[in-house]
Amino acid sequence: MAKSCTEDGCDRKHKARGLCATHYHGAARKAVPTVPVSCLKCGETFQVPSTGYRRSTCPSCNRGRNGAHHYGVQIAEDGTVCGDPKIALSALRSGATVTDSGCWEWPTEKYKPARLMRVTVSGVRLSPIRLAWWAVTNELPDAPNLVSMCGASSCINPAHLKKVGGRRRSQYAFSASAPMPERLAEVKAYATVTDSGCWEWPKLDRKGYPRNITLATVSEPAHRAVLTAVLGRPLGAEAAHHTCANRACVNPDHLQPVTAAENTAEMLERRAYRARIAELERKLADLAS
Repeated sequence: MAKSCTEDGCDRKHKARGLCATHYHGAARKAVPTVPVSCLKCGETFQVPSTGYRRSTCPSCNRGRNGAHHYGVQIAEDGTVCGDPKIALSALRSGATVTDSGCWEWPTEKYKPARLMRVTVSGVRLSPIRLAWWAVTNELPDAPNLVSMCGASSCINPAHLKKVGGRRRSQYAFSASAPMPERLAEVKAYATVTDSGCWEWPKLDRKGYPRNITLATVSEPAHRAVLTAVLGRPLGAEAAHHTCANRACVNPDHLQPVTAAENTAEMLERRAYRARIAELERKLADLAS
């Protein structure tokens, strides 16, 4: 008959010294003297082995790849959340990577890049984007439809989040039922207004054009989406021409529908015009010297 663990209540298979593998390794760890150290993140004191590798963060701060912090909140049995929102926001921000654009980029699952690493609160695993939303609205929806308006799928900055109805969208989303001035005001709020009146979109593709947004019912580049919404009809094969010559601009006053041939002709004419200006500037510089 196979031997089993001698610990009370344990019937696992025997490994050594009358103990199973779990209790054997636990006893081995307890046999090593420990010393108290302070956690570098939360400042709490915890015990580490006196020899060998010493962990610099406590188990609470080192749980998971996201470096789980003390979020200062608790979840009751009825699902309500109580706690200090300021502590939660501070912990979320310190666990994320803050970019130059203000995004709080949260680590993602190793084998599921589209899924954010969960945080553990009162034994319940939550998406950090839900916790960030609760910290500013005191609301923790069961099935949140939260999108990052900055375009970064891993961003949890509550200033970049928006709640939308229906299915969750992976890009920017604006309420199709809202009046047009309100939707354009939201677009302008997320853009950078220049001295020339351009609304420069923060997220661009490799060619310098705005990334996709959902302004009505179709996801398409922001400048085309704005022009489609203003015209009240799809552009189809037409191009959204920038009269300001700024590819990043989404100001509807700087956009006009043109055919592909007209758009190409205007682009070539603009290039020739700029080349002529550059040539004249070089000649003026030679005369001045």
